[in-house]
Parts: sequence; structure tokens; C-alpha cells
Amino acid sequence: MQPICLLLIASPLMQDDPSLLAQPLPIPSQELVYDDPSGISSAVPPVRPISSAPLELEDPSAVLRQNRFVAKTGLDELAPDFQSSLSISDLLTDVLFSLDDAGTHWARGREYRAAFDSGSFSMYPVFGRKSPAEFPVRFTLGGATVGGEALALEASGVERSGNVVTLGHGGFDEVYHLDLDQVEQTFVFPSLPAAGELSLRIDVETELVGHESDGTLYFLHPELGHIAYGSAFVLDATGKREPIERRWNGSSIELTVPASFLASATFPVTIDPVVNAFNSTFGTADDQSPDITFAGRTDRYWVVWQDYTSATNADAYVTRFTAGGVQEATFIIDGSADHWTNPKIAYHYGSDRLLVVASVEVGGAGGSGRILGQLVDASAGATIGTPFIISSIGFRKRWPDVGGNNWDSTTNAHFCVAWSFEAAAGNHNPQYRMVNWDGTMVTSIETVDSSADDDIHTTLSDSQGDSELFGDWWTMAWVRDTNADGRGQVFARRVVWSGSTTLGAGNFLVEGSSNCEFPSVSSRLDNDLVAVGDRPSIVAWSQRFSSGTHPSGFQRSIYARVVTDGQAFASNSVSFTLEDVDLELDQFGVCVATDGDAFYLTYSEEYWGSVGSGDWDTYMLSGHLTQTSSNAFLALAERHQNMSFSSAPELDCRVATRWDGESVTFSDDGAAIWTRSQGASGGGLYGQTLEVPTIDVGPNIAVGAQFCDANPNSSTSAYSDDVSSWVWIEGSQALGSGHAVRCVDIPLNSTGYLIASTTAINVNMPGGSLGRLCLGGSGRYVNAVQNSGASGTYVTFVNPMNIPQPTGFVSAAPGETWLFQYWHRDSVGGVAVSNFSNAARVMFQP
Repeated sequence: MQPICLLLIASPLMQDDPSLLAQPLPIPSQELVYDDPSGISSAVPPVRPISSAPLELEDPSAVLRQNRFVAKTGLDELAPDFQSSLSISDLLTDVLFSLDDAGTHWARGREYRAAFDSGSFSMYPVFGRKSPAEFPVRFTLGGATVGGEALALEASGVERSGNVVTLGHGGFDEVYHLDLDQVEQTFVFPSLPAAGELSLRIDVETELVGHESDGTLYFLHPELGHIAYGSAFVLDATGKREPIERRWNGSSIELTVPASFLASATFPVTIDPVVNAFNSTFGTADDQSPDITFAGRTDRYWVVWQDYTSATNADAYVTRFTAGGVQEATFIIDGSADHWTNPKIAYHYGSDRLLVVASVEVGGAGGSGRILGQLVDASAGATIGTPFIISSIGFRKRWPDVGGNNWDSTTNAHFCVAWSFEAAAGNHNPQYRMVNWDGTMVTSIETVDSSADDDIHTTLSDSQGDSELFGDWWTMAWVRDTNADGRGQVFARRVVWSGSTTLGAGNFLVEGSSNCEFPSVSSRLDNDLVAVGDRPSIVAWSQRFSSGTHPSGFQRSIYARVVTDGQAFASNSVSFTLEDVDLELDQFGVCVATDGDAFYLTYSEEYWGSVGSGDWDTYMLSGHLTQTSSNAFLALAERHQNMSFSSAPELDCRVATRWDGESVTFSDDGAAIWTRSQGASGGGLYGQTLEVPTIDVGPNIAVGAQFCDANPNSSTSAYSDDVSSWVWIEGSQALGSGHAVRCVDIPLNSTGYLIASTTAINVNMPGGSLGRLCLGGSGRYVNAVQNSGASGTYVTFVNPMNIPQPTGFVSAAPGETWLFQYWHRDSVGGVAVSNFSNAARVMFQP
């Protein structure tokens, strides 16, 4: 775990006109839109009063002992990993504060949240998502007497200075000192109007069960944990200190300072009990749904995620990393009673600002729904203003996403925000809106599809992907579900910089299969496709298939297509055809991003050694596009690279590149972030920096589209029980340049050679081989026999003008597609056999 510090970095001046940041732009002001209120459910109150059927404990002492035991063993079960955990409990170095629209100050420590309004203090234990609701304990000063006479209680508001929060009561103050693990409650009296005994009554509202043990008052939940209210003491200005009586009568706490102490005290006098939170799942984080983007002006990755404090409340946080993956500052986006879920983040290069958006239910889960946004100053590492409304207000808004802008100007360079609007049960409509870098609304809300179909899983490219403005637009994708099973066809559209719905081809079909779910879309790549003269994006998704062997009865696989405006090219089976991995393993949660030239694709794959157990690990691959005169395909440069491997499910993987956050870049660097689940709760967040295994923006890229799966060989792997040799082709597709055909995962120290042909076949185990022959009438590179050695790899350099064939060497013709595959030695039980890799095809161009 890297130490956490706050690093303030001066941002470079605006490249176009720095004064623009201080000038209002001629953009229409926001007009709030309300949904039909007859369909809006009421909000969950942030603090629940004592119910008519409060919690009951048969043996509070036994519950208290169990809470302590579970907390200790929970810490012991957490195993360290080579990536740093990003759970909010781990990242906090100080208490985080936020202020909501009602003027309530919210605070977050490791295992608690706290709320301060003008009349009370509430402590919220962080029990996590397995808690069915929030279980706050509200403390309200109900009365104060001195010498038997009542003191006037005049609420004078809330003030915060650093980690000190003060509730004014006229003649004295209620002062709270917060640190990461506890809240110190004090009552400070500058003077008293009379002599005699001083008594305070603190009224308590909670659903938890009050129980006194060993001088401490506990507020207990039978399964989740408790809050402890410690013993109290009084001290004066000279430091004289004395324990005082604390009584619990079932609904209030009474604190009494004897007259003898006050008679000789030097004022001010302070009454000081301690309130702290203790969680029975201490050490087990409940963080999930991360997202990541790159901020080019400060050379930092930014991560946003949500943290469940209960099933009805999630808060949002951000943290930043150096380009090398070193974690820096962490701060809060929202810590209120509002329920923030599925947060997303994007960067605006011209203003050096980030926008965080989330689906928010005000007052807790079940409250009025909306999409809220929060601007962040990337250089200062601080929020700008308060959250603002982007969507209409009322019904739930789900699957939010935000696209940034890497143009180096603030003029006509906006954020794009997309989501699905729940018009009725089983009917979501995808919508989007342009938001300026200063938080003003550029356009009204645009509805992409208002039919009765359920349009779900809305997603958006991380940026428009083009600093030169050769067509400034984002790619938006979603799933159209027609039978209420949560899956359907994949649709997409281009969203232009102005937000106009009349520009571009509109909605178009990406994948017609009805078993698709959760698409992801990259920004546009940096070069036009040969077939259409347009810069493409990549849309990836998972498809669910019935399985007769998987315990669940189904498995999912990853697919992708290259798309331009209104057109989707050939389908690429990433899991099966391109990667050539075990088809029966469950793969889902795909995310795709581009560096303008290459792409990264991340996902979760089921652990092969425990199929059906719910254990997934995170994987990534990278590659480029290979083209024909009428089509574009994915060509992988690496397969199935494991990023994290543990016994816990690793989910929600997201990936970002520098390309989306810089105006000019020659880097193929990226970074991924994901969740490692911890049982019934969420989990901690983990990350990994990435780099495509080719020269940065060089002429040699992956140009061979893989096809024809290979049979397993005798290689072994910790990450799969189905290991086969795997090919990729590096080059430029040009006839006049050399190409390299590379092969990995070959049995060690095995002899083999490359074969080439223009004819595809599919013959399993030809001539007694264990492999699958994918090429017909092939020539052999017998003058370049390879040995896989200790690395299990081959590389053969190919001259397109000199390819061996059965009748001799030939030259490839412009527009001709050639196929390549490796034959190699293998063994079974010590007996020598032969095998084949998968194959890859490339169309050579002039």
C-alpha cells in the first residue's frame, strides 16, 4: 500500500485563452424538468425514528462478544496483493466532509458516517450492503439545568473548522472533534448563570438496542455491529479532570456534573463523553462500480467508485494516481443520505476539469431519481461547487455514463452525459445531454428512443477521441430488451458535439442476437477505415449461451464489432475465435478503450479450477484493427493476460488510456481498475497499469485477425486448463514491408515451423496429429525451423513478396488475403506427437 498524500500541482495555462475560464459563455441556463409526480415513490428518510417493532436481542452480551470476535477474524482473512487495495477504509488519512443542499454537514471516517444539523448529531455505523437499511443513532440535546433551573437552548446553526464541528446553543456550545475511528462529543460552557449541579439530557433516537456493559453504553444490532458511547468526564481550563455520572434510561442519556466540581472550577468547563463506531465486518470493504479516466494536463489517472454503507445508501469517492500507478489524494464526492450508484468519470482537457456523474435517489434508495454531476478541478484535486442536476427529476435514471473532451480549447468543447430513463416498469429510454465545462447545460435532454422496448445498459465512449476535430462526436451504445430477460440486441448511435439529433445516421443495429448484455464502447480511433473513409469505434459486449456442462446452465462470451456512423462491420468472437480460450468458461463485464491506434479490452473470466463457484478473475488483451476493402476486424496482439488472480470474485473491471485525456499523445499506456469482492459485501478496488506490446504509435501493429481455434497442447498454465498455442501477426499490411508472425504458449523446447496458404480449411487431427489444421495447400517455412525454448515462443519474419508454397516461392498480390499457422511438436505421456496453433489472416495492401 502506497502512502497517501495530498499533492497540489500547478496546472499549465490554457493553450487558447486562459481568460475563458473566468468568462461566462453564451449558453442557455438550466431549466429543471420534472417527471410525472404520480409515479414517483417517496424518499427514504435519512434518519429513521424508533419503529413500532424495534430490534430485540435475547442476549446482548453474547451479541457484543460475537461482534468483537468477527471483527478480529475479519482482519486476519484479508490477504495482501501486489496491487494496492483502494477501499475507502484503507485510503482515508483524514475524515472527509461534504455539505448537502439542506445545510447538513456529513463526515466519513473509516467505519462510520456522521451528520450534523442545527439541532442534532447522528452517527451512522457503516455496516455495508448486507445491512437492509441505515441504522443511525441520533443524539439531540433535549435539556440542560444548573442548580435545578433550566438553561435556555437557542439553536444557532452549525459551524465547521477542519475536523471540529460546533452546534451552538446560545450560552454554550456542543462541540465535536472527529478523527478516523471515533467522534469526541463535548459540551463547552464559558460560564454558568448560577451555582449548583449541572445536568444534561441527550435524547436518543435509534432502532438499535441500548445495552450497558463494563461502563460503556452500546447500541447493538444483532448481526451487524454496534456503536459505543463511552464513559464521560468533566475538565476545566486548568486541566482539572473528574469522572462524572452517566445514566441511560432507555431513551435518553443523562450527564451530571457535581456542584462541588463547579464551585472551584476555572471556566470554560467541558463535559466530554466519547462516541465511536465498531463494525462487526471491520476490515471488509464494500466498495464497487469503479470507473477510470486520464487527465492529461496533470498526467494523472482518476478513479471514482461507490461505497455502500447499507443496502439503501451508497456514497461516491474519487482518488488519483500518477501515470505509474502510485496512489495520491482521495476525497469525497457525496457522503449524504442520497443514494449515489454507478458513478462515472471523464476529463475535459481544455478546462483541466473532470465531471463525475451518477444515478442518484434522493434521500436513499427508493427516493426521487435523477442524474447528478459534480465538477472536479484536476490540478487542485478539489470539487468545484456542489452537485447539480443533469436529467429530469422523478423517476429512476439508470446506467449513467459521461464522455469527456480532449480538445485543447473550452469553446464548443463539452462533456456528453448519457443514461436510461425509466419511463415505466420494463420501459427504459436512452437519453443524453451536453454539459459545459462550467456545469451549465448546453442542450436540452435528448431522448434517443421513446418506444415501448426496454432500452437498457446505456454506455458512452470516454471521449470523442479526436483532438484535431475531424468529426467531433461520441459513440453511444445500449441494449434493446424485448422480452424482459435483461438481454437483447446491441444498438448504437453517434452523438455530435452540438448535441443535434439531426446530424449523423441516428440509431443503428450493432448486433442482432437477442442474448447480448452490458456493451462497452471505445472512443474513435485516429485513422479512417479504408472501406468507408470514416474513423471507427469499437463496441464490445457479452452474450449469454445455454450450456449443458456449466453448473449454472449458461455461460457468457465476449464479442466485438468495429463501427462507424450507421454501420457495424463483421462480428469478432473475442473469447472463442480470437483468444482461443475455453468456451465453457463464463466471461463477462467487458470494457474497451483505445489509444487512437491500438485498443485494450478487459473482462472477468471464471476460474477454470472452480467452475460454477462464483470465482472470477480479471483479464486483459490488446490489439489493433486489420482491414480489407470492405471490412474491419480486431487483430489481437496478446491474449488472455491475467491482471489479478485470487480466491475472491474480481469484477467491474474498467480500462482507460492516455488518448482520451490528452490533446496530443504518442503513448499507448493505459490503466485498469476493478473490484475484489469480499463475501456478502462489495470489496476493495485494485488496479494495474498497461502497455500494448508493440512500438508506441509505430508502423508495426497487430494486423492478423485470428481464426480457427486450436486444440489444447501439453502446456500448463495457472490460469486455464485449456492451453493451446496462439498466433498473432505484427506488421503494416503493406506488401513492401516485412511482417512478424509470433506464437506463444507452445510446449517448452518444441520444434516447429510456420505454414502459409490462401485457402482455409478445418480438419481435426489430420494424419494422427492432435491438432486442428486450418490451412489447405500450404507452403512451409522449412528454412526457418524454430525451437520454443524455455519461453515457449516462436517468431518468423515474413516477406509478403516471398512466401513459400508447394510449387515454390510466390508473391502476394494487392488485396490478397494470406493465412498463417504454426505446426509444432508435442507429447502425450512422453510419446512425441504433433500439434497446431490457431491461425491468423491478413490482407496485404499496396
